[in-house]
Amino acid sequence: MRIRFNKRVRDSLAEVMKSVATYGSVGFTLLLGEEMLKAERAWAFVVITVWYLFMQALAHVILACEDEDDSKGA
Repeated sequence: MRIRFNKRVRDSLAEVMKSVATYGSVGFTLLLGEEMLKAERAWAFVVITVWYLFMQALAHVILACEDEDDSKGA
């Protein structure tokens, strides 16, 4: 059995990663909401920003992957 990682799967996975980025950021904001209001607690904002950017970058890396069939145009 061979597992295929074709364009449709990559598109679907990238959409999920984008949702995880968005809803994960919202979740972190809800969990750390009080910490976000304190000026000396900038680490919470940094964590949320890094999470969001990492997940978005991962989604774009997944989209950039090319299958052998994709490169042949089939």
